[in-house]
Amino acid sequence: MGSSVRRSIAVLAALSMVFVGLLVSGATAATTTKPYSADITPACVSPGTSVVYTVTLRNTTKTQMLGSANVTAPTGFTITSATPDGTTVELRNLNTSPGGTVSRSFTATTSATVGAVNWSIIAKQANDYNASPGNNLTLDTANSHLTSYVGTCVLAFVTQPTDAKVGANITSVTADPAGTPVRVEVLNGPGGQRVTTSSDAVSLAITSGAGTAGAALTPSTPSANAVNGLASFSFSIGTAGFGYQVTASSSGSTSADSAAFNVADDAVLCTGHGCNGNAAKNNVTVNVTR
Repeated sequence: MGSSVRRSIAVLAALSMVFVGLLVSGATAATTTKPYSADITPACVSPGTSVVYTVTLRNTTKTQMLGSANVTAPTGFTITSATPDGTTVELRNLNTSPGGTVSRSFTATTSATVGAVNWSIIAKQANDYNASPGNNLTLDTANSHLTSYVGTCVLAFVTQPTDAKVGANITSVTADPAGTPVRVEVLNGPGGQRVTTSSDAVSLAITSGAGTAGAALTPSTPSANAVNGLASFSFSIGTAGFGYQVTASSSGSTSADSAAFNVADDAVLCTGHGCNGNAAKNNVTVNVTR
């Protein structure tokens, strides 16, 4: 009996030690998580040119300061300001509290080779970038944008305009003014990835349409700033016609043409039986019932 009791006590003690060990390990892991995120803009640049870049750091730790950082340029780039060696930008005395954001600009000459390139960054708590690696903050890669594209950005329609009624909001859902809006994204080159750091202004204009002389968009030049590389539009056309196309344009990017769509005197979204529409023009009335 006594031997059995002693064995039970020993097992319980061992389990307690394991449990305590797990608690200590968990606490240690939690205190070493010191996240921050970073963006570098512009996202698209011309090859072999001098560009003013801006790096933006966001301190998302709970208690630690973001004091300093080193930003290293991609291969083939040359840093021409705020650097001792032409490859690394030294950011000091940032004094950024938890929840804070700080931005700094520098100049670099881009590489002559077209393609996507990556910057690298290390941030520390200390303002003078000293102390051991334990002083480092942890880069939140999922919320950071450190890729540049050497070459011209490209626009692309994510959701295309579809058939609509005269004067009604044109969306990606036929004859539905409340449908998903027409959207255009900024890509880092043909067939590339969305430039999630882009906030560029994108505008639309009518570029073709059969029998649509004098047709105009409302507003006359729909424009929207991209949010995370995606611009959304609300617009209409006041003249009925076939084969309309709109072109999306943005400074520094290759433009994109939409798919063709039609604008009718009347357009009704039919989702079941008993759908009625009425179109009257030149004293001719057409009724459609489904």
